[in-house]
Amino acid sequence: MKKTKKTLQLGIFIASALLIFIVAVYLIGSKQNLFSSTTEVHASFKDIRGLMSGNIVRFAGINIGTVSDIRVVADTSVIVSMTIRDTYTDYIYKNSSVQIGQEGLMGGKIVLISTGDPATGKIEEGDYLPVAEGIDIQAMIAQATEMLDEAKGTVANLRSITGKLDTGDG
Repeated sequence: MKKTKKTLQLGIFIASALLIFIVAVYLIGSKQNLFSSTTEVHASFKDIRGLMSGNIVRFAGINIGTVSDIRVVADTSVIVSMTIRDTYTDYIYKNSSVQIGQEGLMGGKIVLISTGDPATGKIEEGDYLPVAEGIDIQAMIAQATEMLDEAKGTVANLRSITGKLDTGDG
């Protein structure tokens, strides 16, 4: 009796582990486009601003693929390869531009693909898409901080001048 109970428990454990493994493979595979037909396209950037393989590729607010590879080909050029699910390639054209964006204020980097002109034709395997310069939020924050520091200095000078006027020194 004890032996059959232990055998049953072992069987349930192995079946559960196998089920968890299959679900994990499916979830990871669907995120990396392993189980759907895809098209690979490329873009040549000067600066990828922390983009990494596996990051999201987005079109019209929809996650349509992932960054599959990043290669440095020259001191001023980085080739980013993107794997896009074929269900979305009908909407992306040869002159659709790409840029690196940021997901939220503190989020990770993503590749954004804009709409293009249907007259240029749909993208095909191996195409290079033109790059549009994106907005670098971190650079904007640094610039705003610099401007605030200058404003603080100006306010301090105004306080000094008005203080002298109040005391009759100015």
